[in-house]
Amino acid sequence: MGKIHIGNREYQTKATFKSDEVEGLLKALTGKDRVATIERNECMLCDGRAEQFRDELSFKEYQISGYCQPCQDEIFGTDKSNLITRG
Repeated sequence: MGKIHIGNREYQTKATFKSDEVEGLLKALTGKDRVATIERNECMLCDGRAEQFRDELSFKEYQISGYCQPCQDEIFGTDKSNLITRG
């Protein structure tokens, strides 16, 4: 499991809980295991590395959706300054 540092705090790269039914649906739709993908620090959408996050909220979104920061930016639209690097 990966880790990320935001300020002085360290966070585990761990997927949020979803029911088995939801995880099964996501796997059927994407062909990917969301939990395993997040634990490998990969993106569910683009298959790229998920190594930089703008802030805690963006990192939490990654734990929910598995979307890296660039994919979150494309989907939600946001300023690209102040990216933080996974450590």
